[in-house]
Amino acid sequence: MKKLIVLPVILAAIAAVWTFKYINGRDYKLYDEAKELEAQGDIYGAHDKISEALKLNPKNRKVISYKTELYFLVKNDSALKEARSGKEDAEKAMEKGDYALAAKRLDEALAAVDNVSSLYEGYSEAEELQKELIKDVDRVLREAPEKYYLKGLELYGRGEYERAYNMLGYISAPSPKIIKLMDEIAYKIGCDKYDAAEVNPGDGYAVRESISWLDKVSASSPDHIDAKARISRLKNYLKN
Repeated sequence: MKKLIVLPVILAAIAAVWTFKYINGRDYKLYDEAKELEAQGDIYGAHDKISEALKLNPKNRKVISYKTELYFLVKNDSALKEARSGKEDAEKAMEKGDYALAAKRLDEALAAVDNVSSLYEGYSEAEELQKELIKDVDRVLREAPEKYYLKGLELYGRGEYERAYNMLGYISAPSPKIIKLMDEIAYKIGCDKYDAAEVNPGDGYAVRESISWLDKVSASSPDHIDAKARISRLKNYLKN
């Protein structure tokens, strides 16, 4: 009877020892595999391996130290890749005339390249990439206003007033001629909606829509005073 009890205990002890040795030996094996992958230029694969090793033995100082090194490499390499991708996307967007997307991707690329550490071996590349990105930003600022102005003018001529206004809205620093066109469009849309509101003054939505557009007419517009007068009349409808 004692033999029957002792045997399972012995087997369990052997299994426990084997498992302990396997786990404690496995983390070093993964460490060596990670080193090999890094030597081959695969820092992402190496980082995955060392992360697995750390899960097996969170107290292995050798693994912890190497994990920190690899994380630094992966973090900075990822930032550079993101910056390059943003630059490529922005240039493609500019060629298609989509300066809003180009500006967005350039902003993201600049943020990514700014995250590259000066201690990273690829930092000089990051500095050069940053200079190129700034040139692309200058190009967007130079080309976008005229491109959007011409497109807005085209849409306005076709009677697509709201699309025209939204197109001009992409320009962050509009020139006087752009502001003038935006005022004309806003006044045109506001007056059209004003006429509809006059027909049915009880339609609160139509009244508010008209107010919203007329309120976009700037003080420099010759229609500014008339727009304000119409707004006052429309607001009276909302009180009733």
